[in-house]
Amino acid sequence: MKCSNCHNEIPKDSKICPVCGTILAAYFEDILLTKKQKMKLLFHKIFFPVLALILLISLVLTIVFIQKVKYERITDVNDLVLNRESKDYVNDLYISDGRHYKYILTKEEQEIYDIIYQAIKNYDETITLNLDKYGISTSDFRTETLKNIKHVLSMDHPELINLGNINIYSSEGNDTKLIINYAMSHDKYNESLAQITDILNLIKEDTKDLSEYDKVSYVYNYFHDNTKYTLEHDTKFYSAYGCFVLKECNINGYAKAVQIVFNNIKVNSLIATGSLNNKYHEWNIVKVDNKYYYYDQTLANNGGNISYKGFLFKNKDYKLYHKNIMPNINGKKYLTK
Repeated sequence: MKCSNCHNEIPKDSKICPVCGTILAAYFEDILLTKKQKMKLLFHKIFFPVLALILLISLVLTIVFIQKVKYERITDVNDLVLNRESKDYVNDLYISDGRHYKYILTKEEQEIYDIIYQAIKNYDETITLNLDKYGISTSDFRTETLKNIKHVLSMDHPELINLGNINIYSSEGNDTKLIINYAMSHDKYNESLAQITDILNLIKEDTKDLSEYDKVSYVYNYFHDNTKYTLEHDTKFYSAYGCFVLKECNINGYAKAVQIVFNNIKVNSLIATGSLNNKYHEWNIVKVDNKYYYYDQTLANNGGNISYKGFLFKNKDYKLYHKNIMPNINGKKYLTK
């Protein structure tokens, strides 16, 4: 037979290897051992299994930590710093860390995103893309790529108050022309920015001494009292501009306006995209007392009322897109006072 340690041939039924001294049979039957051999046996019995267990636990914890940091990270709003030199900077209404850009888009999608993002900031009305350059087919661009880019623009940059919608205008060969619809004309942009800034300053003053819960409640009531929900698909209602300036917006406008306010009053939150009752929807995820909840302003303004207490809740009818990069909703079904 062979020694399990040194693999040398040794006499059959050996209890101790004559070559390396490994104890071979003491696990299974009693034999007389020296003190040194007993210590060696104890070492083999305890140390290696414990070491293996420690390594396994360390590996599992490392994987869990990496996944949590990558997929459940919300940068604390108190740690966000306005940097006008950052590529994520659009205006002073909002501080973005480009979270979704980093984790949702492929390298090729990021290249197209950068072109569209810059075009919006420049107020360009059309963009022509040669999709061959990115290895993306026209059909994939229509069904997946453009959708992903639009989601990221909405979730990372609600402060793009000029952006209404982006649509495919035409496709010839593998050249695709996009048209960008704006919520307001270029010459109205700075005026709209100033109006929204004034509103945010008032909200910040009103909420500066409130708890997290009361801040969220304030925002819910503010938009309930001051805005109107619309089903119209007019470009201007897709933007936070609709909610703040026109006092009317759709699900997209509400999610963006709410996100901007939370960012300004130091409430940790994200915009969520997905579906509600199988229809496309946008809402927010908000962190209150270290628990994550759904927050849906549309519920307050689409037939809801001021006494509705489900503005922080968990609901199985909501289906998240990009679920793997969103926090787990771990709050109670309804958070009320």
